[in-house]
Amino acid sequence: MFGKLAEYDQAVETWSEYVERVNCFFDANDVKDEKKASIFLTIVGPVVYKLLRSLVAPATVKEKTFTQIIDVLNTHYSPAPSEIVERFRFNSRARQAGESVATFVSELRRLSEVCNFGDTLDTMIRDRIVCGIQNPEIQRRLLSEKDLKLQSAIDIAVSMETAVKNSLELQGADSLAPTAAVHKAFHQQKRSGAPKSVFKECIRCGSSDHMPKACPHKDKKCYLCNTVGHLAKKCLKKSSKRTQGPCHRVQAVSVKYRK
Repeated sequence: MFGKLAEYDQAVETWSEYVERVNCFFDANDVKDEKKASIFLTIVGPVVYKLLRSLVAPATVKEKTFTQIIDVLNTHYSPAPSEIVERFRFNSRARQAGESVATFVSELRRLSEVCNFGDTLDTMIRDRIVCGIQNPEIQRRLLSEKDLKLQSAIDIAVSMETAVKNSLELQGADSLAPTAAVHKAFHQQKRSGAPKSVFKECIRCGSSDHMPKACPHKDKKCYLCNTVGHLAKKCLKKSSKRTQGPCHRVQAVSVKYRK
């Protein structure tokens, strides 16, 4: 036989999905109608078999055909849903945080299965993509299309999402130069109103909004020492002169007279 079927596990798949796989298994192996019930009952598992026995009582399971067995179990596992409720779920579905466009579209298709949209199915899914995409750039791009079709909406949304991902991968967090990274941190902190700077005082100009190697005055000449690379207020010679104040000069004169 081709393929393999396991027992029905409600935690893994829905009942309707399991029945679809059973029918595919029967088709692949050309199982005759008279044997379908017996084969199905041997693979479906003890939980479903026990449930089926209670559902068909006082009749026995062996008296039922495969179609009758499936009908009984369908009524139990998959009762007819409310079309209004299912449409509400569909129309309330928005793209979730971290969810890809492809997954979002897949979920919309799944939710639409029992909505009975008929010929308007593509239009309903298209509208839900535009309204629920949760991305202003993609949404504006979709709304700019005059005659937007479902496939075009999917292609545009996926391509824009992929472009953003590729751009982030090319840039990379590690590709930022140290100076640029610190500048970015500083401006973010500045916008947030944080009082403390992320920089120490620049040795070239005394500012605390950049690093020395990014100082805009690094190519300027100091008028005190005529050296390129700092302003006069940060000149070391200026600091040296300050240390030689009046007291220092008096002390020097006193020593001279002693001699």
